[in-house]
Amino acid sequence: MQINSDDLPVIIQSTQIGESYAVEARGIWEMEGDFLGGPFLSYHILDETTNEIVNIFGFVLAPGERKRNFMLYLDHIIQSFELRSNLN
Repeated sequence: MQINSDDLPVIIQSTQIGESYAVEARGIWEMEGDFLGGPFLSYHILDETTNEIVNIFGFVLAPGERKRNFMLYLDHIIQSFELRSNLN
């Protein structure tokens, strides 16, 4: 899989997931050497308690179908993500 930034530029913006700082990226992906592809979105969330970055990726593969609702579902699922401290 690879990002296709030639046909559609990747849109990157900063945002919030819960109370955490995050960077969102949206664009299209394609399978190298094949005819598969579709939209993707990714979030890179800063976990300030551990000083780590959590990466969440969502890819849509739905040949012949509209992808809008799938992307909305993925975005909603990722937006509901919550960072939790280690439960010891």
